[in-house]
Order: sequence, then structure tokens, then C-alpha cells
Amino acid sequence: EGQRLARPPPSRAAPALLLLRNNSIAALGAGDIAPELRLLDLSDNLVEEVDPETAAALFSEPERRVLFAGNPLACRCGGALTAALRAHRAQVDDFERLRCADGRRLAALGASELCAEGAHWPLRASLAAGAALLVLLGVALALHRGRRAALRGIKRFLLEHGLCARWLPSEAEEAEETEEGEEEEAWEFDAFVSFAHPDHRFVAERLAPALERGPRPRRLCLHHRDWAPGDWIPQQIARSVRASRRTLLVLSRHWAASSWARAEFREAHARAQRDSRPRLVLLLLDEPAALRPLLEPELRAFLDANTYLRWDDPCFGRKLRRALPRPRRRPREPHEPREPHEPREPGEPREPGEPREPHEPREPREPQPAPGARPELAFSPNLKL
Repeated sequence: EGQRLARPPPSRAAPALLLLRNNSIAALGAGDIAPELRLLDLSDNLVEEVDPETAAALFSEPERRVLFAGNPLACRCGGALTAALRAHRAQVDDFERLRCADGRRLAALGASELCAEGAHWPLRASLAAGAALLVLLGVALALHRGRRAALRGIKRFLLEHGLCARWLPSEAEEAEETEEGEEEEAWEFDAFVSFAHPDHRFVAERLAPALERGPRPRRLCLHHRDWAPGDWIPQQIARSVRASRRTLLVLSRHWAASSWARAEFREAHARAQRDSRPRLVLLLLDEPAALRPLLEPELRAFLDANTYLRWDDPCFGRKLRRALPRPRRRPREPHEPREPHEPREPGEPREPGEPREPHEPREPREPQPAPGARPELAFSPNLKL
């Protein structure tokens, strides 16, 4: 804790020199400075500010020399100590070394700079209050207009953090989330899959079947299947990105070593910036810590600033389907089995052994006769007795 400058005893004459460097002195008063004092070394202490009377007493004698570097000066508008140090800089032997508490050099600051921060505080306070009010109004409007949307957001947060067994959003809730400004017919593909050739087996045997099957299959653009033979590869990349609503990057060590894969990222990233829409979906096959040093700085920054998918995530399949656009559902044939997690259509009966959904109403039960009651007989009107 800071100390005060000790006054000399009345029985002794005031010293001409006071060398008090690095003594944790934080307070200084006008009575502590004797008129006979010719050199005062208060460098490397804790003095931030003094009152105007002390500041005037500090430089009351023209022959007095002062050392003040190393103190955390409070550089603010109207500060008595900084004003006195600036006005009597000829008496301050280490004036060029004086620094404010925030690290700025006092010699480099003008009077207007010292007062600039404090002069605009009413405007800054008004702007902060206005911004807070707008945020509160936005939250209130969002809650008023979409309680179900807020609930979906909570469920989505739980899903992204691994709580996927019980809190999965229903397909009906997902169907309500439409993408504004995007028409289904405007795109040839739902996603262009960017992957390296060594990862072909993962894409062909696991990723593509999981997305291209079911009642609402995604339309994927795969270069080994959908590119025209003989076309220029950069032109094929640009055309595939433009024709797809999303670009799915299957990131691995092999992808990081592929120049064509990096070209696909740059094309998709440039298009996302032009459209001001999220167009890129990242799927990591390797650990992020192992991938990050292998990636280009632009992709490394994108990976650090955006969420990504992990193929070993227990909720990987559901998260991936949520990250890609929703295609239109094709009608399922009566004899065609329903895919896992596919919701039933309205009015469609449950299959044998299929559990009831939590939100699904119970089926009405037929009334049972009371114990001992005779069963009622139904007679046909055409029956002749």
C-alpha cells in the first residue's frame, strides 16, 4: 500500500536534497515540501495525482529540480499534477520519460488530447444508453414475434453442445425455418462437396449416402461424378460453387495438402463474401489442433471464427443435416419403409412396435364394459326374428 512523504522533525533543518526513489510513496501534500528543498527525487513511486496547492508548492522555487519518472500519472483533463509538470518542464529533469498510467508519454500529449477523452463522455454515455435500449427492444420484439423460434434456438444451442438425445428439434420445427431470398429452383445442388482424393472413400461410402437417401435427399455435387470430363478445372470449381447453395469442406491432412481443394475454398469464400451469406460448412476429419498448422492463414482465421462439424460427434448426422439447406420432401410410397428419424406424415399410423413421440397425443381407447355387465348386442335392421 502506498505511503506518504515523511515530514522532517521540527528540531532539524529541512534538507536541501530528498532522494526518495522507489519508496512506494502514493500521497504528497503541500506541507511536505520545504522551501529550502533544491532537489526532490520521487521517481519510481506510486503518485498519480496531487491537489492544486501541492502542485503549486512543488514548483514554488525556481531553483528546485524535480525527478518524477516511473509514477503512474493520471493524465486527464484538469489534472493538477500533469498541468504543473507540463508548465514547469524546465525544472523536471526527466520530463521526457514521464508516462501516464495507460502507458502514453506525457511529452507527446497536448492539452486538447488530455481533455478529448473526457469532453465526449456525455455523447458516449448517450450512445451506450441508446444501444442498450435498442438491444432490449430487439429482444422484446423477437420474443413477441417468435416464441417458438426462441425455443428452437435453445434446442439448437443444446444440440451444438452435445445434448442431442432428448433435445433434438423436431422435423416440424425444422420445416418452419425457411431461408429468405433463396428459392429451391434457383440452385442445381444443395451442396458442393470439396474433398481430397484420399478421402474419396469416406465421402462415397458414408457422407454421400447419408445425405442423398431418405424422403428428402440432398442434391450433392461431387467432382468425380458430376464434373464434365475434359473441362478446365478452375472453371469447373467456379461453376460448382455458383450452382450450389452451400460448399461443404471435408477438412483433413490430405485436403490441406491439395492445391485444388484450397482453390475450392477460396472460390467459395469469395462468393460468400460477395453474397454476405454463410455459404461454407466445415467438416473436420482430423483433430483441429493437428489441422490448424497445415492450413493457409485465411482458412485458419475462418476456422477460428466459425463453428465446425466433427465426424466423430455423436450428433454428427443431425448437425450436418441442419447445416445444409432443406430440400423438398418427396412423397413416400406406401410400401417404402421410413428412414430412421423420419417423421410420420399427418394422419399416418405408427408402425408396429414404434414408440409414441412425446408431443404426439394418445390414441383414444375404446370404452371397456364394466365388470359383471352384460355385453350389448347389435342387431341389423334387416334381421328377421
